[in-house]
Amino acid sequence: MALTDNAVRLAKPRAKDYTLPDYNGLALFVNTKGDKYWHFRFSWADK
Repeated sequence: MALTDNAVRLAKPRAKDYTLPDYNGLALFVNTKGDKYWHFRFSWADK
């Protein structure tokens, strides 16, 4: 399920770092200080 704009804005820091998966390898990483980063996992030639 895709993340909504509202879900990204309301993502608050927790005791541990966590990720909110979006779709097809994209995820929002939220650290304990409240910083938010987009992570994208991909493979190249099945590696």
